[in-house]
Parts: sequence; structure tokens; C-alpha cells
Amino acid sequence: MTAQTDKSANQTDASKSGASVLSTQDGCIRVVSLNRPYRLNAIDRSLLEDLNEALKDAFSDPTVKVLILRGEGRAFCAGDDLVEQLKGGTLTPEELKTFVNLLQQVTVQLMMGSKPVVGLVQGWAIGGGFSWTLNCDLTIWSETARAYLPEVGFGMFVSGAASFLLPRMMGRMATFEMSLLSPKLSAQQLKELGIAWRVVPDEVLFTEGITVARKLAELPEGAAKQFKKSLLEPDRQLVLNALDNESKACISGAADPRTLERIQSFLTAKA
Repeated sequence: MTAQTDKSANQTDASKSGASVLSTQDGCIRVVSLNRPYRLNAIDRSLLEDLNEALKDAFSDPTVKVLILRGEGRAFCAGDDLVEQLKGGTLTPEELKTFVNLLQQVTVQLMMGSKPVVGLVQGWAIGGGFSWTLNCDLTIWSETARAYLPEVGFGMFVSGAASFLLPRMMGRMATFEMSLLSPKLSAQQLKELGIAWRVVPDEVLFTEGITVARKLAELPEGAAKQFKKSLLEPDRQLVLNALDNESKACISGAADPRTLERIQSFLTAKA
């Protein structure tokens, strides 16, 4: 399936589509929505391909000044689709590498694209989905949203430059705890740790996101672009290095049969 872009569609109409990623436009604001609500927007290859396509289109469109990244349904993103992860055991090394590269390319676009990105987070933000929230320039979380990083427990590794970003955002020990002990953190806890920019009641999440995006869109476009670029520039190569190291660790972990056994045990326990 391919990502849909309908610059005149409203959010309600767009959510009826079967595409795995939706794009709608409100003036100069592009809203990019993960659209696998029946799987809590869990990540599979189709979603990665569609999301990369949607982001590429948004960043290259001169009518777009600000992006909003959100998820349809009850969650922002539940991380890797573990059912698909089990199927991934049959992937060739090249197919696995392609999947991980697509995953990391989302981060490259979000962080190194020239336009501000506002993340809206409801429900769960897990694993790679949580890492994407770190890649946004501002994130607004609903009061009931929660997040955690389960990858290391499965024998996998974090993605989205989380290994670089988290220690700088909340400190080394808090990063170690979150990544290895996998506590499930509330939106308020994330705000206290410096991860969530703002926490709002669930029912006003989208409205608050549009309000912030409109304020950003009113700024002189050239100055806003230059500021985002300048903010990242000292760490640009470090981020790319982290993505490369994470990719190698993710590929190695996914290729380990014990990882698949842990995932199978987890899914069986949940059944």
C-alpha cells in the first residue's frame, strides 16, 4: 500500500482509508498519521515505506511549513510488529538490512529535514515508535500516554538514535534504566525527565498540536529552517554514527534465533 496525500481531506475522512500512513493538509500544516490502528500502529515494512514516502513528500512540498506526526486510534506506535518480527526470521540478511535501513531513514528525515516537526502522542509509544518521538522537534503527550523500550530484553537494540539522544536528554542512569529495565513510564514522568515537552488532556491533544503548529508556521520560514539546521549541526555526524551502530546491533540481534524464541515466549504469555 502507498501513502495517501490529500491536501483538501479532513482528518476524519482520511482515517477511513486503508493506507498504512495518511497525509492531510490544514493550510501550510501537513499532518502525517500512522494508520494501523488495529495493530496499535505497530511497525511493519509497509508502514516504513509509506512513512518515508510521506515524509519525503512533506519536506519537499513548498506549500508545507510545519509537519505534525501522530497515530490513528488508541496509540501513537506500539513499536515493531512482533508477529511480523517472528516472520522476519525467514528474511534474508539483505531483506533484514533493508528493513532496518528504512526504520533509521525515518529518523534521518525527521531530524535532518528542514521543517519543524510536532509529535502528538497518545496511548502507547513503544520501542522504535518511542524513538520517533525523540526525533520530533516538539512533542505533546496526552495525559494517559505511556512509553517504554523493550528491545534489549528481547536481545534486540534501540533505534532512531535513541542511544545518542536519551543520555543527553535525561542522563546516563535514567537511560540505562529505561533501556535495560524497561519501566513503563507515564507522560508526566517523561515530562519530568525532559522527554515530553508538554502534557495535555487526551481530548485536546490534536487541537493543541494544531495550535502549536500554527504558531511555528507564522515564523519567518528561512529563519526557522536555519535554526533547526544549526541546532543539529554540531551533533549531525554523531547522530549518523549512532544510527549506523544501532543498525548493526539491530541486524545482529534480529538474526539471533534466541531473539525469536524470546519474542515467541512473550506472545505466548500474552495469548
